[in-house]
Amino acid sequence: MRTFLVCLLLAAAAPARAGYPEAFGAMRLEDAQAALLDPLLSRPAAELAGSDILAALLAGNSLALELFRQAAGAPSDGYAFAPRPERLTTQTPLPRFKNHFILFRLLLLDARLHLAGGKRAEAERDLLAAAGFMGQLSAQRSARLLSALSLNLAVQKAFPVMAASLRGKKVSPGYQEALATSLARTYNAMDFMRGAMLEETEMFKGTLAESFAPANVEKERAKLPFLRRLMAKRLQDKEFFDQARTRVNGALDQRAQGFIKAFETNNAAYLDEFMAEQTAALKARAEAGGSIGFFEGLKAGLTRDEAVKNRMADQLVYNVCTMAVPQYHRLVPRYHAAYVMLGALRAALAVKAWQRAARGRLPAALRQVSPGFIAELPRDSFNKFAPLVYARAGRGFRIYSYGPDGADGGGRAELDYGAFFDDETKNAGDIIYGE
Repeated sequence: MRTFLVCLLLAAAAPARAGYPEAFGAMRLEDAQAALLDPLLSRPAAELAGSDILAALLAGNSLALELFRQAAGAPSDGYAFAPRPERLTTQTPLPRFKNHFILFRLLLLDARLHLAGGKRAEAERDLLAAAGFMGQLSAQRSARLLSALSLNLAVQKAFPVMAASLRGKKVSPGYQEALATSLARTYNAMDFMRGAMLEETEMFKGTLAESFAPANVEKERAKLPFLRRLMAKRLQDKEFFDQARTRVNGALDQRAQGFIKAFETNNAAYLDEFMAEQTAALKARAEAGGSIGFFEGLKAGLTRDEAVKNRMADQLVYNVCTMAVPQYHRLVPRYHAAYVMLGALRAALAVKAWQRAARGRLPAALRQVSPGFIAELPRDSFNKFAPLVYARAGRGFRIYSYGPDGADGGGRAELDYGAFFDDETKNAGDIIYGE
């Protein structure tokens, strides 16, 4: 009877189908405590073992972490963090990832502590949950830009801890296989921001369509003086706004493809060049007929001059397409840093699987592990998408990317991930897995 009661209590404390809201409800962290997590993550493992602060945070949030592990292990239908929106506009609500990342960081700290204490099973459980959360982010089909940026951050935080978990000979084959499967799913779902850029474009189109709705147009016209209001009403009819919206949408579609190409090629400079060319072309078209004076506009309104309407539409397209252009070029190298980090972990897992099958021998070249242990070798998008560099060093090996500075550092000096993700100009060093 006592055992039965204990089981009931445990079931009540940790629901079998727990979700993120339940995990957040069990959190016991103040904002000041949450601010300590990043500094703790940067400390050596030996120091963490003696940290009373970390011990208290983990003890106070043990239930929240268990619920987070369960939620992170659940399959995603693509809407784990935000539902499918009925309409896309810039006012569409976005998910809030603050609590997710508080528990994600705490999970990584728990894993580091377990690794330092030789409790590999507990560490591996934490890191498979972290990989599951990353997979859910990569699978998200709404709020895709924010989800992609959150995935970048998650990979940056998890990479050093996951790399540490793979080093040495005590790694369980089951963990390696499960982690390889999870990371492959995340890696293969990364679409170089295609989905995010298309969704952002549709959101802007949706907002534009709302602003061009007759009721909104009439509301704005009411603010004009009588003669200008009359002129606007005569010229800016439904046909005018349909024409302007079609042109704006065409320009936005072109821009989205420019953004996608910049991410696909890891070329932030292309984005700047594309935007400069598109803006110049729209400006030239808007200015081709000169400015429209008051009396010319009034006359055109009375006669419904189609040429003037067309010039006004060009000016509207230029004004709409040049306001508040997002600085997406700053995201390009950070996105590829996360992509390459995942690739380095996957390549390391393939090498270790090959090594296990070869009774301790290392492959002479990275190409030997594919396709037997990994379907395709991960690429280094900072080195023209060539395969990552593999180098043997005695009984160990290194796998590395040139890193965001594009220079081959021989896998010796490592990129400061935290500094780079805060400031993309601090890009010296390689992205390295080594043991």
